[in-house]
Amino acid sequence: MIAVRQAGPGDVPALSALARHTYAATFGHSLSPEELAQQLDDTRSEACFAKALEADVILVAQDDDIIAGYVRLCALRLPVERSNSDRQLDSIYVHPDQQGKGVGRLLMQAALSHPFLLGAEKLFLDVWEENEKAVRFYAKHGFEKAGYCDVKVGGRVIGQDMVMALRLDLNRE
Repeated sequence: MIAVRQAGPGDVPALSALARHTYAATFGHSLSPEELAQQLDDTRSEACFAKALEADVILVAQDDDIIAGYVRLCALRLPVERSNSDRQLDSIYVHPDQQGKGVGRLLMQAALSHPFLLGAEKLFLDVWEENEKAVRFYAKHGFEKAGYCDVKVGGRVIGQDMVMALRLDLNRE
Protein backbone atom coordinates (compact mmCIF):
# COMPACT_ATOMS: atom_id res chain seq x y z
CA MET A 1 0.00 0.00 0.00
CA ILE A 2 1.31 3.42 -0.94
CA ALA A 3 1.61 6.04 1.80
CA VAL A 4 2.52 9.70 1.37
CA ARG A 5 4.79 11.27 3.98
CA GLN A 6 7.15 14.19 4.48
CA ALA A 7 10.65 13.55 3.15
CA GLY A 8 13.60 13.67 5.50
CA PRO A 9 17.41 13.72 5.22
CA GLY A 10 17.55 9.93 5.00
CA ASP A 11 15.54 10.10 1.76
CA VAL A 12 18.05 12.28 -0.10
CA PRO A 13 19.92 9.48 -1.93
CA ALA A 14 16.68 7.81 -3.06
CA LEU A 15 15.14 11.15 -4.12
CA SER A 16 18.20 12.02 -6.19
CA ALA A 17 18.29 8.58 -7.80
CA LEU A 18 14.58 8.73 -8.64
CA ALA A 19 14.81 12.26 -10.04
CA ARG A 20 17.89 11.51 -12.12
CA HIS A 21 16.41 8.30 -13.55
CA THR A 22 13.00 9.78 -14.32
CA TYR A 23 14.37 13.01 -15.79
CA ALA A 24 16.79 11.15 -18.05
CA ALA A 25 14.07 8.74 -19.18
CA THR A 26 11.64 11.57 -19.95
CA PHE A 27 13.88 14.33 -21.29
CA GLY A 28 17.25 12.74 -22.05
CA HIS A 29 16.53 12.36 -25.76
CA SER A 30 15.96 16.12 -26.10
CA LEU A 31 19.35 17.12 -24.66
CA SER A 32 22.93 16.49 -25.64
CA PRO A 33 24.78 14.10 -23.30
CA GLU A 34 26.70 17.09 -21.89
CA GLU A 35 23.51 19.12 -21.29
CA LEU A 36 21.83 16.13 -19.63
CA ALA A 37 24.79 15.52 -17.33
CA GLN A 38 24.94 19.18 -16.36
CA GLN A 39 21.18 19.39 -15.75
CA LEU A 40 21.23 16.29 -13.56
CA ASP A 41 24.18 17.58 -11.55
CA ASP A 42 22.80 21.12 -11.24
CA THR A 43 19.21 20.24 -10.31
CA ARG A 44 18.89 16.61 -9.23
CA SER A 45 22.00 15.80 -7.22
CA GLU A 46 22.00 14.70 -3.61
CA ALA A 47 23.37 18.14 -2.67
CA CYS A 48 20.40 19.79 -4.42
CA PHE A 49 17.90 17.66 -2.52
CA ALA A 50 19.66 18.20 0.81
CA LYS A 51 19.44 21.96 0.25
CA ALA A 52 15.81 21.74 -0.92
CA LEU A 53 14.80 20.00 2.29
CA GLU A 54 15.88 23.11 4.19
CA ALA A 55 13.41 25.47 2.48
CA ASP A 56 10.90 23.47 0.45
CA VAL A 57 8.23 20.87 1.14
CA ILE A 58 9.00 17.47 -0.33
CA LEU A 59 6.46 14.71 0.06
CA VAL A 60 7.26 11.13 -0.93
CA ALA A 61 5.00 8.28 -1.97
CA GLN A 62 6.40 5.19 -0.34
CA ASP A 63 5.46 1.69 -1.50
CA ASP A 64 6.82 -0.71 1.09
CA ASP A 65 10.53 0.16 1.23
CA ILE A 66 10.84 2.08 -2.06
CA ILE A 67 10.08 5.67 -2.93
CA ALA A 68 7.69 5.45 -5.86
CA GLY A 69 7.49 9.20 -6.41
CA TYR A 70 7.72 12.65 -4.89
CA VAL A 71 6.28 16.12 -5.13
CA ARG A 72 8.14 19.32 -4.27
CA LEU A 73 6.46 22.60 -3.31
CA CYS A 74 8.43 25.83 -2.98
CA ALA A 75 8.29 29.60 -3.04
CA LEU A 76 7.40 30.92 -6.48
CA ARG A 77 10.52 31.25 -8.65
CA LEU A 78 8.93 31.29 -12.10
CA PRO A 79 8.96 34.61 -13.99
CA VAL A 80 5.22 35.29 -13.83
CA GLU A 81 2.96 38.02 -12.51
CA ARG A 82 2.32 37.06 -8.95
CA SER A 83 0.92 37.88 -5.60
CA ASN A 84 3.06 37.52 -2.49
CA SER A 85 1.12 34.43 -1.49
CA ASP A 86 1.58 32.44 -4.71
CA ARG A 87 3.51 29.16 -4.58
CA GLN A 88 5.13 26.78 -7.03
CA LEU A 89 4.85 23.08 -7.63
CA ASP A 90 8.51 22.63 -8.52
CA SER A 91 8.27 19.00 -9.53
CA ILE A 92 6.24 15.85 -9.29
CA TYR A 93 8.05 12.70 -10.34
CA VAL A 94 6.84 9.12 -10.38
CA HIS A 95 9.24 6.30 -11.18
CA PRO A 96 8.41 4.91 -14.64
CA ASP A 97 7.75 1.45 -13.12
CA GLN A 98 5.15 3.02 -10.79
CA GLN A 99 3.30 5.15 -13.34
CA GLY A 100 -0.36 4.32 -13.96
CA LYS A 101 -0.86 3.12 -10.38
CA GLY A 102 -2.34 6.32 -8.93
CA VAL A 103 0.93 7.51 -7.34
CA GLY A 104 0.82 10.89 -9.10
CA ARG A 105 -2.79 11.44 -8.06
CA LEU A 106 -1.97 10.65 -4.42
CA LEU A 107 0.99 13.03 -4.49
CA MET A 108 -1.07 15.82 -6.08
CA GLN A 109 -3.84 15.39 -3.50
CA ALA A 110 -1.31 15.50 -0.67
CA ALA A 111 0.36 18.58 -2.14
CA LEU A 112 -2.89 20.48 -2.66
CA SER A 113 -3.96 19.82 0.92
CA HIS A 114 -0.56 20.65 2.48
CA PRO A 115 -0.44 23.58 4.95
CA PHE A 116 2.35 25.16 2.85
CA LEU A 117 -0.38 26.27 0.43
CA LEU A 118 -2.67 27.81 3.05
CA GLY A 119 -3.37 31.41 2.08
CA ALA A 120 -1.87 30.98 -1.39
CA GLU A 121 -3.91 32.43 -4.23
CA LYS A 122 -2.33 30.44 -7.07
CA LEU A 123 -0.07 27.47 -7.54
CA PHE A 124 2.20 27.64 -10.59
CA LEU A 125 4.28 25.02 -12.36
CA ASP A 126 6.24 24.69 -15.58
CA VAL A 127 6.02 21.71 -17.88
CA TRP A 128 7.54 20.71 -21.19
CA GLU A 129 4.63 21.16 -23.58
CA GLU A 130 5.68 18.07 -25.55
CA ASN A 131 5.17 15.96 -22.40
CA GLU A 132 1.50 15.50 -23.27
CA LYS A 133 0.92 12.98 -20.49
CA ALA A 134 2.05 15.50 -17.87
CA VAL A 135 0.09 18.36 -19.45
CA ARG A 136 -3.09 16.22 -19.38
CA PHE A 137 -2.41 15.22 -15.76
CA TYR A 138 -2.09 18.86 -14.67
CA ALA A 139 -5.14 19.95 -16.68
CA LYS A 140 -7.15 17.15 -15.07
CA HIS A 141 -6.26 18.67 -11.70
CA GLY A 142 -7.45 22.14 -12.76
CA PHE A 143 -4.22 23.76 -13.94
CA GLU A 144 -4.56 26.10 -16.92
CA LYS A 145 -2.02 27.52 -19.34
CA ALA A 146 -0.62 30.82 -18.04
CA GLY A 147 2.32 31.49 -20.38
CA TYR A 148 5.84 30.32 -21.09
CA CYS A 149 9.26 30.48 -19.46
CA ASP A 150 12.80 29.78 -20.63
CA VAL A 151 14.50 26.49 -19.87
CA LYS A 152 18.16 26.97 -19.04
CA VAL A 153 21.01 24.52 -18.72
CA GLY A 154 24.22 25.96 -17.39
CA GLY A 155 22.85 29.49 -17.78
CA ARG A 156 22.14 28.95 -21.50
CA VAL A 157 18.55 29.00 -22.81
CA ILE A 158 17.81 25.70 -24.56
CA GLY A 159 14.03 25.97 -24.97
CA GLN A 160 10.78 26.95 -23.35
CA ASP A 161 8.33 25.32 -20.95
CA MET A 162 4.66 26.04 -20.64
CA VAL A 163 3.65 27.67 -17.35
CA MET A 164 0.39 26.46 -15.85
CA ALA A 165 -1.52 27.88 -12.89
CA LEU A 166 -4.17 26.62 -10.52
CA ARG A 167 -6.34 29.11 -8.66
CA LEU A 168 -6.56 27.84 -5.09
CA ASP A 169 -9.63 28.15 -2.91
CA LEU A 170 -9.00 31.22 -0.75
CA ASN A 171 -11.65 30.13 1.71
CA ARG A 172 -10.08 26.87 2.75
CA GLU A 173 -8.81 26.56 6.25
